[in-house]
Amino acid sequence: MSTHVKQAGHADSKVLLGVVAIVILTAAASFMAGKSMAPKYAAPGTVPGGPNNPVVANVNGEEIYRSEIMASLRQMAPNATDEQLQQAYPVFLNQYVNTVLLGQAAADAGLESDQEVASTIEEARKQILRAAFLQDKFEGNVTDQAVEAMYQARVADQPDMTEIRARHILVETEEEANALIRQAKRGADFAQLAEENSTGPSAPNGGDIGYFVEGEMVPEFSDAAFAMEAGDISDAPVQTQFGWHVIKVEDKRTRTKPTLDEARAAIQQQIRQTIIEGTIRDLRADAEISLFDMNGDPYPETQEASPAAGEEEAPSEEMTEEEEGSSDETAPEEEAETEE
Repeated sequence: MSTHVKQAGHADSKVLLGVVAIVILTAAASFMAGKSMAPKYAAPGTVPGGPNNPVVANVNGEEIYRSEIMASLRQMAPNATDEQLQQAYPVFLNQYVNTVLLGQAAADAGLESDQEVASTIEEARKQILRAAFLQDKFEGNVTDQAVEAMYQARVADQPDMTEIRARHILVETEEEANALIRQAKRGADFAQLAEENSTGPSAPNGGDIGYFVEGEMVPEFSDAAFAMEAGDISDAPVQTQFGWHVIKVEDKRTRTKPTLDEARAAIQQQIRQTIIEGTIRDLRADAEISLFDMNGDPYPETQEASPAAGEEEAPSEEMTEEEEGSSDETAPEEEAETEE
């Protein structure tokens, strides 16, 4: 066989390997989505070929049941109505047949014996098992009652928080900052001064860093900003680890708490994350684990290669609009951290 033919064959194998990975990992993602994705057309446990789950395609003798098609459709469009699913069904059915044909062709080509393909399938198998294990842990724990209880404790019962919207100009020296304060106090446009002089990433936005509450900025900046009122410009430069800041407070208001519905998805994810961290912590406590460096040498007993899941500092229990994705402003903490 010529060299270029061998190379082409190897390339084709790589393409098929990618297809195998995508198809299998999609199945893993579908499983992780949980039983809520099961379509009403075929309830879980419906017998293949039964009255509620007929054969909808036959591809080289391989029967495809309606439950397979509808489950895949639901995974791709979880919010679609029954009418929309019925409209999409004919097109999707043909697309599904294409994936079945690809799978049959891969099997006929003997790719299951290919080492790379086998490794990919094995890793996908492990991912599906992990997803199934965690899904079992989630069952009965990520409930409406649990979500409502966490919302009450972390959102509804928390005191109202004041937030401010500010602009700032970041410069390297105190002298530069004092000169800019004098210009701003004499009536120069603050946003323009920021665009022309600030070294921070918010400069193109006129120094605007959006709304933030106390504690979301470095302490020196936060303390100075919250001591000011809307419309104020700092009387003196504020020094932080990033340099010297000139601050202007644009607005000060009470932060609106997200509703239960707005917070629901984030709270559900927090509950799942707590379950995952607790499960891993328990597994590690009962496991015998030996860690080695990149050269295969054991780590000293006093040295930890990495913290166990769940052992890092717990995040703040305070849930804000930014955490719910309901605010369009740039996260001020990220702004500060990038201005080094």
